[in-house]
Amino acid sequence: MSFSSDFARAYDSLNDGADYAQKAALVASVLEPRDGYVAGLDLGCGTGELSLALCGRYDLTAVDLSEEMLAVAASKAIERGAKICFLRQDIRFLNLGRQFDFGICLQDTLNYLSSYEDLERCFSHVAAHLRPGGKFLFDLSTKERFETVYGDLCFFLERKNLKCVWESAYHKRKRTCDFRFTLFLREPDGRYRCTTEEETQSYFDPERVCEIASRAGLSAPEILSEDPAERVIFLCEKKG
Repeated sequence: MSFSSDFARAYDSLNDGADYAQKAALVASVLEPRDGYVAGLDLGCGTGELSLALCGRYDLTAVDLSEEMLAVAASKAIERGAKICFLRQDIRFLNLGRQFDFGICLQDTLNYLSSYEDLERCFSHVAAHLRPGGKFLFDLSTKERFETVYGDLCFFLERKNLKCVWESAYHKRKRTCDFRFTLFLREPDGRYRCTTEEETQSYFDPERVCEIASRAGLSAPEILSEDPAERVIFLCEKKG
């Protein structure tokens, strides 16, 4: 999914509770460079926070569909002197011309896909970009998160130079959750400019996800951890 430049600008403030250091520690715990996991692919890198947290340990290529998110990520990398290759790619149709030791896809990225068919396309292209035995670490939001954490929700967030009305609605029959963010962004002259961002996420059943991964050339995923109110974290590898 592509996002507006306004949403990309606000993204880090809206997600200031995300623990990227913890995510980086998880990656390092299962993908040790000493075991040959050096060249990595970060799918749906967003504004680059996780890629930057991993930089220095791995040789990273980070992709996202949103040019606006990638622009923010590349700017951060320049400021921090980080060497990361950022590329605009659709994770359903990856075409990078090389293979990697591992891939990661965290922070709900896969939930932005709209169907199991898209999920299988993504897994197939990930498998094609991994060396034999290369590992793939990914997460998905749980049904409980969609139904009880998001549900039918409306609340107000206030951050530095930003105010946001967050609305969400889960549609059980369609297994989708619609989000609407009304952003008030403070301009240099002190006035606030209003803009709206809408997005949709899909719930995917873990058992069916495992079946799809196996068809796509990956091993049946192992569940590393599961927080009912948050996410399930999976680990699999390329067959052969």
